[in-house]
Amino acid sequence: RRASYGGAFARGGSARHGRLLGALDTGGQKTPEQGTPGRGRQDEEGNETDELAARRKHKVEQEAILLKMQREEEAILRRTREAEEEDEEANLRRRLEEEKKQMEEARLRRKREQEEEEALRRKKEEEEAALRKKREEEEAKRKVWVALLAVVDGVKAIDMSCNEAIGEAKLRLAAALREARRGGLDEAELADCERLFGRLVRATVANAMENVRGVDRTSIEALRDAKERLTCVIQAARSDGMPEDELSEAERLRRKVHNKIEDLKGSIRVFCRIRPLSQQEQEVGDASGVTVLDSMTLEVEREVDRSFTRSASQKL
Repeated sequence: RRASYGGAFARGGSARHGRLLGALDTGGQKTPEQGTPGRGRQDEEGNETDELAARRKHKVEQEAILLKMQREEEAILRRTREAEEEDEEANLRRRLEEEKKQMEEARLRRKREQEEEEALRRKKEEEEAALRKKREEEEAKRKVWVALLAVVDGVKAIDMSCNEAIGEAKLRLAAALREARRGGLDEAELADCERLFGRLVRATVANAMENVRGVDRTSIEALRDAKERLTCVIQAARSDGMPEDELSEAERLRRKVHNKIEDLKGSIRVFCRIRPLSQQEQEVGDASGVTVLDSMTLEVEREVDRSFTRSASQKL
């Protein structure tokens, strides 16, 4: 717009220059006065001289005006070009800033897209790893379960009247149960195997009791051997988690055998009644010196030598 305005101004200025020069030319001409011939000639020569001077003066004025107008036009054109250059520079800076802003937005958008792609990739890898781990765990569980079933089938086929076979089966089943728990099988899946293990423990106790009932009651050695085997079976059953109420019958039979041995030996048997410490005894700092190990055994702590602070134990 400024360029068009400058061009129009230049064309308008040239037209004005022409009109101004025409007006100056016509204004400088004078009509000679009429007079006498002699005097008129002199007048004419004088008029011509004045006219030439006026014309020269007028020409100088025209040139000065033209020069002034040219300078004004050049100044206007220079200011117009400077304004146009400033506008172009401002437009260029604005375009550069817009392009820079667009490039920054594109970079940030690309960065977000890359981050999203990376997050999706990591999520996919984690899901694949979790799925692979789950499949491996399921495969391991399946193998453990197959091995456990094989052990269970072998245990079910043993002779339940032979404690040696039952003992070996218990060891195999216990090892298979430990391996199954390490393999991730839960207790609900192992409930049948636990019940089978309990059956083996009860069968061991029942076989031991049956052997004790059939022993020669007149032989101390036979009774001692039967008592020792039954005691070992009862302790093993306790270790295997058999409840005390299920062991009560075996415990009564063991006491009966023990009493029979003592009768045959003619030994004096000692019956003890243990009471807890009274409040007065506790207040003075007394301590219990008796520990009940089981229904047939006590451990009594006694001082061996007063010069030593340690104590020894004697079982009754």
